[in-house]
Amino acid sequence: MPVYRCETAFIILDDEAGRPGVRVDLIYLTDDPYAVRIVFLSEDHPGDSIAWTVSREQLRQGLVEPVGIGDVYCGPIAQPEGNMLLTLKNDETAQDFWVPAVTLARFLDRTYALVPPGDESRFLDLDSTIAKLLSGI
Repeated sequence: MPVYRCETAFIILDDEAGRPGVRVDLIYLTDDPYAVRIVFLSEDHPGDSIAWTVSREQLRQGLVEPVGIGDVYCGPIAQPEGNMLLTLKNDETAQDFWVPAVTLARFLDRTYALVPPGDESRFLDLDSTIAKLLSGI
């Protein structure tokens, strides 16, 4: 299973001005071709991380237009230039991030080289997925 990974930093938007970026791994697995994993890495506790799985298509769209409802929203922003706004929500809280648009666009371009848009279904192993689901019953 081919994997593409890119480490970058997202800027956390909150009331604390000048807060540093948080290290993030963007991970794409060809056996889950519709998704991108965003793994937030802990500086204080190596090995601890928080992972979100988001739509690859939604991230692509978010570079050029606002998109998303529910847990994940993204869209271009005018200032600071070169960033995309990403909002992640759960039942308890929401957090906004500035995402470096050029880094994200390059990452997505690499994923499209692995699995072109529209070809995702060819990379799914539905029999294996169904077997895994049924074995847990």
